[in-house]
Amino acid sequence: MAKAKTGAELPDAEARRVIREDLGTSLLVEAAAGTGKTTSLVDRMTALIRTGATTIDRISAVTFTIKAAAELSERFQNCLEAAAREAAGEEKPRLEAALSRLDSAFVGTIHAFCARLLRERPVEAGVDPGFAEMDEPENAAARLEAWGRYTERLFTDENPILPRLSLHNIRLEDLRQTYETLSDNEDVAPAIGPEEPPPDFSAERAAVAQFLARAAAELPAEMPPGGWSDFQEAIRRAQRLVSLRDTSDAPAFAQVLEALDRATKKATEAGRVRLDFETLCRETIQPGLRRWREYLHPILMRAVAPAAAEYAAWRRRNGRLNFQDLLLLARDLLRDHPRVRQAFQERFLPILVDEFQDTDPIQAEILFFLTGADTNERDWKKLSPRPGSLFVVGDPKQSIYRFRRAYIQTYGAVRECIEKSGRVLHLTSNFRSTGALCRWVNGAFAKQFPAAANPEQAAWVPLAAQREEGAPAVFRLLTRTSGPATAPVVEQDSQRIARVIDAAIRIGARRPSDFLVLFRTRKFMSEYARALEARGIPYELSGGGAFKDSEELRTLLPLLAAISDPDDPVPFAAVLRGSLFGVDDEALYRHFRSGGRVSFRSALPPDPDPRIARACELLREGEDLA
Repeated sequence: MAKAKTGAELPDAEARRVIREDLGTSLLVEAAAGTGKTTSLVDRMTALIRTGATTIDRISAVTFTIKAAAELSERFQNCLEAAAREAAGEEKPRLEAALSRLDSAFVGTIHAFCARLLRERPVEAGVDPGFAEMDEPENAAARLEAWGRYTERLFTDENPILPRLSLHNIRLEDLRQTYETLSDNEDVAPAIGPEEPPPDFSAERAAVAQFLARAAAELPAEMPPGGWSDFQEAIRRAQRLVSLRDTSDAPAFAQVLEALDRATKKATEAGRVRLDFETLCRETIQPGLRRWREYLHPILMRAVAPAAAEYAAWRRRNGRLNFQDLLLLARDLLRDHPRVRQAFQERFLPILVDEFQDTDPIQAEILFFLTGADTNERDWKKLSPRPGSLFVVGDPKQSIYRFRRAYIQTYGAVRECIEKSGRVLHLTSNFRSTGALCRWVNGAFAKQFPAAANPEQAAWVPLAAQREEGAPAVFRLLTRTSGPATAPVVEQDSQRIARVIDAAIRIGARRPSDFLVLFRTRKFMSEYARALEARGIPYELSGGGAFKDSEELRTLLPLLAAISDPDDPVPFAAVLRGSLFGVDDEALYRHFRSGGRVSFRSALPPDPDPRIARACELLREGEDLA
């Protein structure tokens, strides 16, 4: 029985019991961070094996990153091993058999799972049986090459779309991002409506002319001592465009609106001109630009859509599938072939999904086609999972990846489908954070989330802390400096934070892993890391630039490059000149004059510099170990 820190039963103990024991019911488990989402999934996977509800080769556990899949696989193995040691009777041979065939279970990403389905049924899926999967960098490079081929052919074929784009002041490069968006969302066919006449901007021209006349009276006649402000420069640009272009022409006037629109992001001035400008933005600029973009949409889509279609055809022709292809083709395979769907259901049930709030509509379709009771139904929202066939865990409050099409509305639709034949459970016991932090979070977010879920936002579920109280959980450090320079601020701030962390660790109130230091940018992360390192506090840098920002790694990389390519003298010279060996230019010059070479494999000259000799010795040892 799950117990809280005081020995009492956990407030969500019944939900945790259902996860472990009610294996014949499909479940959606909603759980916040720190409540044991992945643990509950592993517990259910182990219970399925222990009770004989399924066999190891039928289990499919889906995650959304390779790292998460590796962690889940390791935790599943550890849980099986622990259960096997304690098991008796019929359970023990089941668990031991599962451990001996652990690699027959699928634990991986949704894309890897779709690739497996396609490889088993390539004929029905209409794909090359030997297709190759494209990762994101490879897809981006191939997509860019396809765009280059397409745009080059527009010029060689003297395509009539080019003068039309030029007439509207549109460059091909301006359309590349739209092309990439279409290519990455192949399932969403672009709506290309009929072309309309250019909008009549008579009213907008009059309003803009009146505003620019008033603004001219308030702008300085000459550049102020501190230079033009961003807002003033944007207004001056609009004035120049009006004076140089025939704004009775719709494309030319649209450029004026674009210039003014950019000024809206820079409007920091006060006074009458600012108030007039806000009115102009609201009543003229934004509505005018919306009309202009609606007019351009069918023209631009007719220029870009063929490029996306050609890139898709190139992938099919060359047996190359990107991540979106894997999802779409697997969805089509299951939706359009009932017999294939039924065969896979006999092979891959149950399906367990972690971090379900990150699921996009295509992924949801795949999961329901694999678990739905009616194998002939083509609308996934009309399907109900077979009893016990689907188990998903997630936190709708963390549904923040809308840019990746993980809509909260999709999560809500999935919840409704599962509720038809299964159950929705909530885990609220938090094992990660102290009571002080949980109370602060409860108080802060209860006001931000609705009491009941709606189509736009999940409901707030308060956290019940299971860790003993410690030092205050949320506090603010104020850094005061004597001057405006950045370096003193960073130095003092990093030292102060390091002192606070060090003091809490020394008195036993905190562990190093209890602290999280957040930054607006990566620029000064290494300075804060050095302050922690100086006090012997272990830390981990994370973020897109953390790897390259590490001084130690920057020092180590030339050494690794020299070992990997001994014939390249550049990294070896960098190693010698670097902080590891500190060989100066004069020593290198003597080394060359005496017959030495910039290669650690070469024989050393007589009486070599001890630093160079030591470097060659260590690199040769490193090469042997590699």
